Amino acid sequence: DLAWIQKLEKRSGIQIVTSTGFYKEPFLPDLSVEEMTALMIEDLKSQKAQVIGEIGTSYQKWKEQERKVFEAAVLAHQETGALITTHTTLGTLGLEQARYLIENGVDPDRIIIGHMDLSNDLHTILDVLALGVNIGFDTIGKTNYLLDERRVELLCELEKRGLIDHVVLSMDITRKTQLKDFKGKGYAYLLDTFVPLLRKANMKEASIQQMLKQTPNRLLGGKL
Repeated sequence: DLAWIQKLEKRSGIQIVTSTGFYKEPFLPDLSVEEMTALMIEDLKSQKAQVIGEIGTSYQKWKEQERKVFEAAVLAHQETGALITTHTTLGTLGLEQARYLIENGVDPDRIIIGHMDLSNDLHTILDVLALGVNIGFDTIGKTNYLLDERRVELLCELEKRGLIDHVVLSMDITRKTQLKDFKGKGYAYLLDTFVPLLRKANMKEASIQQMLKQTPNRLLGGKL
């Protein structure tokens, strides 16, 4: 509903980046690659969406219908040039996702491999980044999966290695119970609580701004 989104943007003063695509099993429609591709291209060309994703794989297993989604996403990307962002279940199969997209002609810098913080494994994260893609530390605040202090440790290590410019931050808020009105952490937690943790750990302010501003601007074509 573009009219509603535009109204919300105006009232909130916040730019909303919309996306198109399909998630992972068991939440996928019974559509062919061609049908999924056509739907995504229509959304992107009509400006209903600016980004493809998040397209996903299951925990340590890439199911047949999920492969079709990735194939369709590649085709839609080839037609539109849109950024592709992915879902890895608990950080698994990130390397496989990145390799597939790159091998099928997607520019590594047009890829965000999502939820890599949940791998909780520096070597896995470094292997994915070595392919030149971007990664999401995008489940911030979900401390039932991983303590935010550990996320801070991993990010500080990536800063030391000069890789922070390929990291984006987000919270993956997907349920009402995660909103402030329902006693959750709310959207502001990223800036009000997590960023101060990075500063307390002596991360450079330039690195923080890189993740919050410069890298999103680069990935979205300077539209922020």
